[in-house]
Amino acid sequence: MQIQCTIPRCERPRNARGWCSHHYGRWRRYGDPLGKPQFMYVSGTAEERFWAHVSKISHVGCWSWMGATNQLGYGIFRQTRRNATVAHRYAYIQMAGPIPTGLTLDHLCRNRGCVNPLHLEPVTLRENILRGQGFAAINARKTHCLHGHPFNAKNTAVRKDGKRAGHRVCRACDAITHRKV
Repeated sequence: MQIQCTIPRCERPRNARGWCSHHYGRWRRYGDPLGKPQFMYVSGTAEERFWAHVSKISHVGCWSWMGATNQLGYGIFRQTRRNATVAHRYAYIQMAGPIPTGLTLDHLCRNRGCVNPLHLEPVTLRENILRGQGFAAINARKTHCLHGHPFNAKNTAVRKDGKRAGHRVCRACDAITHRKV
């Protein structure tokens, strides 16, 4: 005879933590064996559904997106069955107006899940990348090469061919590397 789940009125066999696999799965997903998705079935207009997924409780002023997210952590909002958009773009358009053509939104707070329009600024894609923490941004902020030579107009060259086209090169280090013995 199998031991039953410890949740009242559940007759499934016990799996882990004294619960059946169903209740254990709910505990893992929602933190409660009887838990349910917080925003599973929200009805109403697109705007009402959007704001049902926003939490404005934050000490830094971020409005956190509590709905679905993509792999990068940006909120996803489905306006209709076939029309999905990134949540922060929807919030910006609704509260601040259209995003200028050719620009993208930069999270000034560095929180990808934030939908507060005051934390979003329309900038070029290049500016957005250079403000970030990726390899391109880190290297663009460097003022000296690995050997301490300054990256300035006199000492810096930009490669024009090969795999490293567009990369900065320290002329002093390049001269040392290519010096003939």
